[in-house]
Amino acid sequence: MQPIGLAVAVAVPDLDEAVATYRRLLGAGEPERASSPADGVEVATFRIGDGRLQLVAPTSDSSVIAQHLAAEGPGLHHFGLVVGSMDATVEHLASVEARTLGEPRPGADGGPVLFLHPKAAHGALIELLEPKEG
Repeated sequence: MQPIGLAVAVAVPDLDEAVATYRRLLGAGEPERASSPADGVEVATFRIGDGRLQLVAPTSDSSVIAQHLAAEGPGLHHFGLVVGSMDATVEHLASVEARTLGEPRPGADGGPVLFLHPKAAHGALIELLEPKEG
C-alpha cells in the first residue's frame, strides 16, 4: 500500500455554514458535495493542491458524526489516505494483520473506503479511500 494523497475530515453541525466559513477563510471556490445515506452524512470536499479538506455533517441523529459532535463538538474527526487500489490496500493490511473497522464499502463519492481502527494507528482514525473512477 502506497498512499498517493491526503485528506482531512472536520466534523461540523451545519454544512452550509461551515462551507461559507471555509470559503471565506481559504479564499476557495465552491466545494464538491456528496452524501452517504448509509452513513447518515453529507460531505463538502475542497481540493487543496494534491490534498482534500472534507467538511462532514450529519443527516441523521444516529450517524457516527452526530455522535461525535454530541460528545466532542465540531473539529477534526479523521484523516484520510488516498490509495490507488483498495484491493491492494486490503491485501497489504491483511498481510500485516492490521485491525480495520469492517470491510471496504462505498464512500460519499462512490469510491470504496475502509477505516483503520484507532487502536491500529496509535489512536488516530484513518480512512483509506480510493477515488471513484472518472
